[in-house]
Amino acid sequence: MGWLRAGKRRAVLLTAGAMLPDLDGFDVVATEAGLFIYDRQQISQAEILEAVKQDRIGWVLGYGLERKPLAGTEVGSVVVRAKNPPSPQPSPPGEGARQPASSANGGYEKQAVVTDEGHLANALAAAKEVADPDDTVGLESSQDIVDERRGLPRRFSTRFYPVVRPLRDDEDLRRLQMIAAEDNHRVIAPTYVIELDGEIVGYLGINSMPMYQGWFHTKKMGPGNSAQVFTIVEHKFRMDGHKFVGLLLPETSPFAGGMARFGYEKVATVGLEVKRL
Repeated sequence: MGWLRAGKRRAVLLTAGAMLPDLDGFDVVATEAGLFIYDRQQISQAEILEAVKQDRIGWVLGYGLERKPLAGTEVGSVVVRAKNPPSPQPSPPGEGARQPASSANGGYEKQAVVTDEGHLANALAAAKEVADPDDTVGLESSQDIVDERRGLPRRFSTRFYPVVRPLRDDEDLRRLQMIAAEDNHRVIAPTYVIELDGEIVGYLGINSMPMYQGWFHTKKMGPGNSAQVFTIVEHKFRMDGHKFVGLLLPETSPFAGGMARFGYEKVATVGLEVKRL
């Protein structure tokens, strides 16, 4: 209710078994999904009822996604936590006041929204928009949240557990490149972004850049023949739709240090690590 009173949220949904709080002039509407308390200056009863019919409860509540993700596509829950426990929630007669549990990550749960990879950025942004100055926002394991509510010990802290998600679009790539540059690193053919606590902390290029290596006879092949072979290989990869190609070139190769004339850029001096799976 605090976010509703502060104008940060246009509606709240009462959880099962919760007592009706002081409405403070807000309106109430009963739906198949539960009881909504809402600010009629920001949303109408008709909009809420229609959204419930269309399974768009997340839109009503400002979660950054309209509905729960499909089973098996979840990447976790975006959680808003308070440093200090909020006021105990009213409970039915005969039960004690309900006090939110504290997390092993530190802080008390104020909101948890299950999300998939495609809506993660929006869910994080929506959570940060309503969070109070001392609150924390992060991505945590949904199962850990359930265990925490049941009073079970948490298995691990997902605040320190990285999320690996697919690279989304050009804007996502530009943001990745900017953050990597700040850490004095470059981005080469990325396919996945690594996030920790909702922030980009790295990337992976998994099968994103075809590689080739070979042997050219030092006495029977001239520079022109080598250039022709490079062109054939590059054309093959280009026709397959690839945008980059990598050449495994040992430092002992006569081509070492001279591939720039063929359009190659030496990005690093590295060893090749191979593991049998």
